[in-house]
Amino acid sequence: MMTPEDNELLTRVGPGTKMGELLRRYWHPIAASDEMTPRPTKAVRILGESLVLFRDALGNFGLIGDRCPHRRASLLFGMPDGDGLRCAYHGWRFDRAGQCTDMPGEPPRAAEKRRVSVASYPVEELGGLIFAYLGPGPAPRLPRWGLLAESGLPRDIVTIDVPCNWLQIMENSIDRLHFEWLHIRFHNFALAQSGQEPRADPSREIASQRLADTYEETEYGFAKRTSFRRPDGSERSAILPFVFPTGGQTGLPRAPCLQLRTPIDDENTRQYFYTLYDLEIEMKARLRSQLGDEILDGKRVQHLQIPPPPPPGEPSYSALLSNVYQDVSIVMSQGRIHDRSQEQPGSSDKGVMLYRSLLRRELAKLSDGKDPINVFREPSPNNRIELPRRPKDGVSSLYPRAAGRPSGNVQLWSPFLSQIERLGIDLNEVLFGAGSPPP
Repeated sequence: MMTPEDNELLTRVGPGTKMGELLRRYWHPIAASDEMTPRPTKAVRILGESLVLFRDALGNFGLIGDRCPHRRASLLFGMPDGDGLRCAYHGWRFDRAGQCTDMPGEPPRAAEKRRVSVASYPVEELGGLIFAYLGPGPAPRLPRWGLLAESGLPRDIVTIDVPCNWLQIMENSIDRLHFEWLHIRFHNFALAQSGQEPRADPSREIASQRLADTYEETEYGFAKRTSFRRPDGSERSAILPFVFPTGGQTGLPRAPCLQLRTPIDDENTRQYFYTLYDLEIEMKARLRSQLGDEILDGKRVQHLQIPPPPPPGEPSYSALLSNVYQDVSIVMSQGRIHDRSQEQPGSSDKGVMLYRSLLRRELAKLSDGKDPINVFREPSPNNRIELPRRPKDGVSSLYPRAAGRPSGNVQLWSPFLSQIERLGIDLNEVLFGAGSPPP
């Protein structure tokens, strides 16, 4: 059982906290590039700090404090000017390093003499996401996880702001038993409560196919290995990787999904679902004339922000028919910051316990002046870091399937699949390949 002090240690992420200092050693996504297409600024809150992301007149991104130090007006109203941003109130101009370079109405060279500045942090763009680094310099290299570095395939980004602490979202993704109960048994219960037919027989799916789950530490964090039996009697295994500290890769065989969680503050988290669509050659050729190169080749990555489910209370079963809303509703029900000193862990919580031990171990490295895991200083192995993907021959049968959109992950909201659906194409062909068995 965890003490209240340990719970505070692992959950608090603001400036000056130990966990906050650990998480500041990593790059975190703060926006989809597509969010910045129609506007020059965006409010960003991350690790308890309020900032403004902007694109300057030269097309470069900057991330600076959200208040002009002159009279504390919001820089969210700022206007791009050259390689900086001007405050809308009195025109003070700040470059991407946060330095004030012009003070209209003040004596000549006032900006140079007074040396006024706001907080600033490095930002980089990769794969349609914008990342920020809030830690001490020099900044490490931005990790090039496989899906982010992939080229020539369509992808999309779905985000959701969850009103709870980041750690319970991570622990939920690691939890072994919740898949069977929340995403299969409860899913069917919610369907029945909504007046719909169940999509799968949970007892058959679980008892006849899922054999064992084990956890193993890996180079980039740890992984859950699931062994299962296919309908023909053969046995297979699939690996779900968890990327320390806040990531993991799930998804469907032809739609792998990189999940990244950005702690907004102690009580709020933004979750990113980055999905790549591994289209068969024939399907890609079929779609090219209708969707165009920009979408099909991944040059533009579409984004959709979805609202959180209703706050905890009486269950709204019709809103609980997707894995995402099931997960979010459950972690919200634990409270804004889950009190682990009151829980009673069991043997099925081995993955969660492993993750907590990794957090403590990496925290200890900071005290020793060492870089934690996944802080890359050299080009190799960071040129491209491949993570295991689900095999294309069976594990997807554990997901409840139906004609139309599947319920797993974020397919219900996928901007890319919405376009496919409007074209009248069977989504199972896209997600499972031509000739895939009917649901």
